[in-house]
Amino acid sequence: MRIVAVVTLFTVSAYSVIGFRASFEPGSDPNHIFKIVYAVGGLGCGLFASLIVTRRHSNS
Repeated sequence: MRIVAVVTLFTVSAYSVIGFRASFEPGSDPNHIFKIVYAVGGLGCGLFASLIVTRRHSNS
């Protein structure tokens, strides 16, 4: 189950990187709301996936 969660979170994080880069195209949102949403979403998913990977599994 952890592998599925990590792969999903890294996929969402990669999508956020693509969206963040696309938000710099000419004619995009002048208020930078998409840049903020993509940055926060991507960093959040990446950090949470890293937390899942590095956390030790307990058998209790």
